[in-house]
Amino acid sequence: MLAATLSLDDDFQACSQSGKTVRFGGSHVEAFTSTVIDIHLRIEPDCAEIWVGEDASPDDSSEPLVRRIDQYRETRSFEGLRIAISRKEGKPRVDIARTRAGGCPIYVSTSGTSLTVSWRFEEAALAIPQRKPSHEACTRYLKLGPRPVREQVIEGLFMLWPGEALTFDHDGLRFSHAKTLEVVVPGSLTDHARVSDAFVELLAEALQPALAKARNPLVEVSGGYDSSCVAIAASSVRSGLNSYAVIHEGAIGAQQQRRRREIVQLLGLSDFVRPSNKPPPFESLQVPECSFTPLDDVYRLACIHAVEEHPAGPFDLAVTGIGGDEITKENTFHREDWEVPGSICSSAADAAAGRSDMFMRRGIWLVQPFVNQNVVDFCRALPRKLRAERMLNILTLARAGLSDGYIFPRYYEHYANVIGREASLIDFDDMFQESLLGDLGIMDVSAILWRAREGTRDGLELALVVELWLALKLDGVLRRYLN
Repeated sequence: MLAATLSLDDDFQACSQSGKTVRFGGSHVEAFTSTVIDIHLRIEPDCAEIWVGEDASPDDSSEPLVRRIDQYRETRSFEGLRIAISRKEGKPRVDIARTRAGGCPIYVSTSGTSLTVSWRFEEAALAIPQRKPSHEACTRYLKLGPRPVREQVIEGLFMLWPGEALTFDHDGLRFSHAKTLEVVVPGSLTDHARVSDAFVELLAEALQPALAKARNPLVEVSGGYDSSCVAIAASSVRSGLNSYAVIHEGAIGAQQQRRRREIVQLLGLSDFVRPSNKPPPFESLQVPECSFTPLDDVYRLACIHAVEEHPAGPFDLAVTGIGGDEITKENTFHREDWEVPGSICSSAADAAAGRSDMFMRRGIWLVQPFVNQNVVDFCRALPRKLRAERMLNILTLARAGLSDGYIFPRYYEHYANVIGREASLIDFDDMFQESLLGDLGIMDVSAILWRAREGTRDGLELALVVELWLALKLDGVLRRYLN
């Protein structure tokens, strides 16, 4: 959403805006270049405020500064971030507040009197003078994968999550958690209720502002329940959309192709497909782009190649169904004690952040309606029977006109088939021959290699395959950034 370096030594009264960049002294705030993202500067006697977001600033300028911060943080209909640079009694201070909506990653680090805030992992990481791993964060990542936590895998590198705020002054850096919302409990339906219609309308409301501004949007349509529901909603807002997917090999891929042709024709999409295993996930880790951030998608390069090769490109907006599993099933809310508080399911929050990175590096803004608080709360309020076994998705797809064969396919079109097959052909002894994780004492490399060798007898379990991928992923990221 933005990339900024802010120094407490610079005079905010000298702020000036040119295009999508605000500068004062050596400090700057640069908004993500997109038709969807706006930037606005306001200078007052005691403060300079910069708003970067999907819509106009949501605050009331007559309100005191503290009140305006709360207004920003409680905004749930669109993504945005507000920066206030002030000086009180001669003491400079930076306050940043983030709305509840959205999934763009925002990384934060400090160096002396300078604060770096960026959606690019490398900008915040490289601003730290002496970089070393956070053993706790690395160990947790290896065990559980990306999760919504404050400190990232490099010491001194932090994440600002939706609904949160931070303060930076000469006393240091302080974060404020998102305010806790009451979790909506299931209720009952009124007579003649059409939940699937309301569901599509709410998804469409979350998509409409970005789709209205975008020059050339793209919808990800894998053929799964979530992306299909989002595609239906997006097509109700704007017709003639472009779509893409990566297609698996064999019988699963043949089924996927047949099913996708049905929704492409139903919605009038201009579609493009590409193989899901070219390049496969482990091989992709050798490509420099896959070591930018540990919050990432296993099938990053396959998806990106499909987007770049799409004949209707280039695109400026992408729409995905990330996060639907958590709110259209029964288990809709859970945070561990060590995760930052929040109102969106934790796996949806970190998946959204990882997905954003791969598109934003190509100038494509990403909208993910399943991490919109209004959509989340709506789903949580539904009777359990409407969420169990993905009933909400099933009703939505059936009423849209898709066939029973589309809704109840014979095979699971799961990406685990791709990564599992590749893993069975890999020499992991060779892959881990020079392991930074082992050298730093972050993991016992010999133990995981022993389990990988044992797996050649009865087959590698998916959990072990994911563990191996995470280890190699983290190793590449640390090699890129550590001093």
